[in-house]
Formats: sequence, C-alpha cells, structure tokens
Amino acid sequence: MQEIQNQINKEQAFANRKKAFVPNLARLFANLAVLYFLPNDLYFFRNIILVNLVFAATWMGLEILFTFNYKKYKVLPYLPATSDLISTFTFIYLTGSGNSLFYGVIVSLIVVSALFSADSYQSIYILTTSLLFYLLLLIGLYFKVYPYVNLIDFGNTQGAFIYVFSYLIVFIITVGLYFSVRSIGKANVELNEKLKELILVADNEKNRSEKLLLNILPVEVADELKDRGFVQPVLYENVSILFTDFEGFTKIAENMSPEELIKTLDTSFTQFDKIIEKYNLEKLKTIGDSYMCAGGLPIENKTHPVDICLAGLELKLLMSQVKDLQVSMGLPFWELRIGIHCGSVIAGVIGEKKFAYDIWGDAVNTASRLESSGATGEINISQSVFDLVKTFFICEHRGKIPAKNKGDVDMYFLKRIIPEFSSDELGVIPNEKFWELYKKL
Repeated sequence: MQEIQNQINKEQAFANRKKAFVPNLARLFANLAVLYFLPNDLYFFRNIILVNLVFAATWMGLEILFTFNYKKYKVLPYLPATSDLISTFTFIYLTGSGNSLFYGVIVSLIVVSALFSADSYQSIYILTTSLLFYLLLLIGLYFKVYPYVNLIDFGNTQGAFIYVFSYLIVFIITVGLYFSVRSIGKANVELNEKLKELILVADNEKNRSEKLLLNILPVEVADELKDRGFVQPVLYENVSILFTDFEGFTKIAENMSPEELIKTLDTSFTQFDKIIEKYNLEKLKTIGDSYMCAGGLPIENKTHPVDICLAGLELKLLMSQVKDLQVSMGLPFWELRIGIHCGSVIAGVIGEKKFAYDIWGDAVNTASRLESSGATGEINISQSVFDLVKTFFICEHRGKIPAKNKGDVDMYFLKRIIPEFSSDELGVIPNEKFWELYKKL
C-alpha cells in the first residue's frame, strides 16, 4: 500500500513539474516580449521587466530541479502570480491602457492561471487582483491621475461609458472563463482522486490475494501459475525431504479439547515454519500431526542436504525444550521423530481448485519410512543423506533397519554438528569454519 502511495506521489510530482513548465515558459517569453516593446529611455519600466525576467528564469529552474510543497507553503504560488500581474499591467498600460485589443492579455492570464496554478488560492488571487488593478487603471486614466501612455497606437477612446463597458466585459469574460476552466479542472482532480483510491483498493486486494497464494505455493510456482494458468511438472534429480511425527499424539489428544489440540499443533507448526524458512526449505504440507518439507526446490541448489539437517537439529532442540518445560509444569508432552532422505522427485500442482504444491516419487515414500522407522527424539537419515553431509555432522550408524515395503535400509542417527564446526556445546549452531566449508559446496 505504502509503495503504491509513494509511486503515486512520485508520478504526481513529475506531472506537476511538467505542468509548471508551460506557465513558466510563457512567463519568460511574455517578459521578453514586453522588454522588446519598451523604449530604452523608460528605465523604470525596463528595470521592472528585467527583474521579472530574472525571477521567471530562476523560478522555472527551481521548479524543474525541485518539487515545491504548495500544500505546506501556501505563500509560494503568490510569488509567480505577483510577477505575472506586474508584467501584465505594465504591458497593458504601456500599450494603450483601456484598449480592447489587450483585454485578451488579462483573459489569457486568468485561463492559464486556472489551468496551471498550483492551487485554487493562486487562481483566485490572480482573478480578483487582476480585476481590481484593471478597475483602478481605468479610474486613474479617466480622472487623469497618471498620464495616458500609448506607445503602440491602436486607437484611443477615453469616454467614461467605454471604460465602464470595457470593465464589465472583462469582468464577465474573466469570471466566466475562470469558473468554467476551474470546474473542468476540479472534475479532473476528483476523477484522479477516485482513480487513486481505486488503484490503492485494487492493489490492497491484489496484495492480499498474492499473500494468500504465496502461503499455498512457492513464489516461483505462483508466478508461473499466474503467467501461464498452469504449472508444468518438473523432475528434480536430487532434493532433500524431511518428515516429522509426534510420538504419543493420539493418546494425549484424547484428553484434550478440540480447541486445545488445534492451538497446541498450531503453536508447534508455527515454530516449525520459522525454522524451515530460516534454512531456505519449502514447507509442503501437514497431515494431522505430521509435517513435511523439502530442500532443493523449486530453485535447485547444492546445499539442501546440509540445510535440511541443520533444520532437523533445530526442530529436535525445540521439541526437547518444550518437553522440559511441560515436564516442569507436570503437563503431558509430545516427543518428535524426524526422518530425512535425499533422492529424485517430480514436483508440481495438481487440480484447478484447492490446489497445492506437492512432490511425488519413491524418495518421498523412503523419507516417510525413515521417519516411522526412527526413534523418539532422534533424526533418522538414509545412506544418501549421510554421504552428502558426513563432512559436517556426527552421525551414528544403525546398520540395516527393516522399513515397510522397502526391505532392509541403511540408516543413521544424525547427532550433531562436528565439534570443530560448532559454536555451541549441543552442536546445533554452526561456526565460521562451518560456513566457510558450506560456501564451497
């Protein structure tokens, strides 16, 4: 949500810069035009326009380089507006004052202000000040408060009726155009705000949907499903598979309420999830009190046997600590069996509804048998796992153990990290030497 809002603000700031370029460029050329018409002997007026020219160029450069916060500093829009008014009325005064040909100068100023101003205050300021200045100009001319100047002679009409009529026409045109243009701009602003709200709502819903999808599928698989509408099954030559099971679960569960049972399982598996994520493993599913995860997929890597063994040691330590706590409180406890095997599998997503990412193959069945053929509180690994991790871990050979539908299988108990590579007495936490060797895999 915050990222989208930041992006909108960034795009809005960029749009404001582009929007500000038009009046700034117009302001620059308008002052150059006035300077062109001014005779060299009118030093006072030339100096005024020169100052406005410098201001216009500086202001344009600042708005290109920086994004002004007009909402916070409301005085900022009045600076260029005042400059525009000074230039405009200098031009009108020097070119015939009440001449009808130059009514368009004020009208144009009002329209440009309504279209491109930073906020409504700037437009209202220009509108009201323009009409007031124009009124004072006509009154001053009529009563000859200051001399009539007409450097460019387009005709001259000085009657009071003409001045009043001139003012009424300018008033009606400028006010009418201001409200017309401003209403269109307001409608566009409201539409943009609604679009922003819709974008934020849509993005929020998208994030929620993606978060839910990523809780079901790995990121890469979810992306493939969104892009192609299906997931192509993939054969992995070697992955690591871990199964866990709680010893005595059924017996203890008989004496627990459904709420207590679910809460206890949820607490345990939530901790399992954190450990699995820590070692870059992929949680696949839970079946009752069984937990299944795998390493080396969907992105293949060479470290998965070591990663899954480290995770296994941490899972074993966690449940050992839980057991000690439960015993100290006189409460029943579950003990954990863990089985790990490495082998080839096929991974993919089956079905169109309530789909799940899963793996199939003989290696999955073997990993399950290693768990069921293991011992309480131990991590039972196969020969294939031992061959890949023996450099890092101390393992105890159990010999050939009968496994259901597998015959006799060589099994080992994974005990701990080799002391040389461990930074704790229990042999669960790797040290720097461990990671140096790990990087060479």
